[in-house]
Amino acid sequence: MITEEFTFPSSEEGEHIYGRMYLPYGEIKGIVQFAHGMCDYGDRYEDFFRELMDCGYVAAFSDHLGHGRSLGDPEDLGYFSAREGYRKVVDDFAKCYDLLDEKFPGEKHYVMGHSMGSFIVRYFMAACRRNMAGAVLMGTSAPNPLAGIGSALAGAVALIRGGYYRSPLLEKMAFGSYNKRIEEPRCLWDWLSRDENAVAGFLEDDLRNKTFTASGFKDLFYLVRAVNLTSFIDDTPKELPILLTSGEEDPLGNYGKGIQKLEDMFHSMNFRDVECVLFPGARHELCHEKNRAEVYETIIDWLNRHAYQKVTLTFPEDDDASFFDFEDE
Repeated sequence: MITEEFTFPSSEEGEHIYGRMYLPYGEIKGIVQFAHGMCDYGDRYEDFFRELMDCGYVAAFSDHLGHGRSLGDPEDLGYFSAREGYRKVVDDFAKCYDLLDEKFPGEKHYVMGHSMGSFIVRYFMAACRRNMAGAVLMGTSAPNPLAGIGSALAGAVALIRGGYYRSPLLEKMAFGSYNKRIEEPRCLWDWLSRDENAVAGFLEDDLRNKTFTASGFKDLFYLVRAVNLTSFIDDTPKELPILLTSGEEDPLGNYGKGIQKLEDMFHSMNFRDVECVLFPGARHELCHEKNRAEVYETIIDWLNRHAYQKVTLTFPEDDDASFFDFEDE
């Protein structure tokens, strides 16, 4: 296995982002750039990256601000920035995109995000001007009317208690109902996966088992709200191939209903190539589910079917800004 580590300066002054790429032997079919979820990190997905590499794809990730190997101080876990952290994590993802494009010029470049990473990728798809070959959105969600309220509440908590405060109230508001369809859940996080070892690994991992900061929740809720606005989605190139994947027992996707609603939104807005795959019985973390091999196969099959298709993206005419602000909508 050939891997290569890299770092680059974050958009947050004084911070650096850690990343790694997995390089295939022989011909390269394309690049798959991965964005992980909240209180998560790229090394956890090595099995999936090896599968991609074995099938001819460069697999690459960069740990977000306040996560994984990009974490400088343990107290920063789950914290992006004092101001507009959501933009900075998206900007870091864009920097990684450009770094990979420079290293592999002319190769097809796919973007993929899981959970919070899917919202980062969706923001990137609409707000940044890059010639993507396709997008895989895993464990994402449709519009959530509580996202705006959540962002405002998290902002208030951060203002009163400080941005680094870890609020049980915010955590309960975000995840407290997620076990409701699980008989006799063993802990708050059983909704993540049917694989007991995966859940146990979460509880034992000090890079994952901390409550997100109030500031981090504010940024996360903002992302959820922004990327589900019709006006925001409309700025995503309609020619971009999109694969939606989710577990039918994932509460974040409203048990499949939210993902189907999102697919319908894309189709109603004239996106040309949108597929949706729901995995029966599976919960939130598809890459750490009992049927993970089936998940890998589904994603790689989709990539292979698009590997030799030419995609020309059409961007909105106003391309002066790298980010959009939807606060007033």
